[in-house]
Amino acid sequence: MASNEEAKPTPLQLSSAFLLTNKEKLTETFIQDFLNGFEAEYGTFDNLPADISLQQQLALAEEKLCQCSILINHKITPMIRDYIKVQFQKHLSSKHVEIKMKEENVYDLAEKYRKCFNAFFYDTHSVHFSVLNRTAIGDLELIHYFYLMFYSMSTAKRKSGDRCLCLLLVGRSSTGKSLLCESVFQQLGHNYVNDKGVGRWETNGKNVLLMYDIQVSSLFQSQDITKLKAICRTEPASVKKHSKTTTIEPIHVFGTSNQNLFSHTFLTYERGNVNLKKIILLA
Repeated sequence: MASNEEAKPTPLQLSSAFLLTNKEKLTETFIQDFLNGFEAEYGTFDNLPADISLQQQLALAEEKLCQCSILINHKITPMIRDYIKVQFQKHLSSKHVEIKMKEENVYDLAEKYRKCFNAFFYDTHSVHFSVLNRTAIGDLELIHYFYLMFYSMSTAKRKSGDRCLCLLLVGRSSTGKSLLCESVFQQLGHNYVNDKGVGRWETNGKNVLLMYDIQVSSLFQSQDITKLKAICRTEPASVKKHSKTTTIEPIHVFGTSNQNLFSHTFLTYERGNVNLKKIILLA
């Protein structure tokens, strides 16, 4: 085989050659020659003078195309502009460094999360549990049922008629609710949006309906109260999804709010008269 033989085209190049017409191939060749000549005359973004901005670069390219042909300028300018913008964004990205953090072992992270989770919810001076339907829990302690439901929401699909209660975590802001609970369901759940729209009930197979930082008073005064009640009970709930009506599959409901729904306080020597962060379990 001769040493100066050209490299064989790849299968992808062969496929694209069959898709393009001769006119499109000539257009692509012209664009490539134009860009090579443009960069040779005005330079790339790496060695351009500081006073030549992106808009000036686009104006220079359009002016150079007009010198070739008005018709060519009209047809090819959008592609040239897109190419120059992409190169400009790559140039800007290359000017910034990326800080890589040292990743901790997943088992160490899990152990830290377990300690923080237990320390938060076993703080009897600051955390209070309440339930509306006590008979649904049986002899379980409320904190144990909360742990069970939180783990179930994170790992198991909900089934119709399972009689699982929904969780609502309310209390003072900046106490750790988002870090310990909301961050878990941000990836696993579907964010509830109170604004009207036909696509806001598209759960897409998500396991949890997350009501993030809601105003509890406005929630129970909204038009969604009947629908949310049916969802919590795994009853059929019809919703609109882009010009058609469908039924939401059984889904867990987890809500958070910065409103204190109770006025309980603990009068202790260490804490004094302090408003508490609360946890409520709702049916």
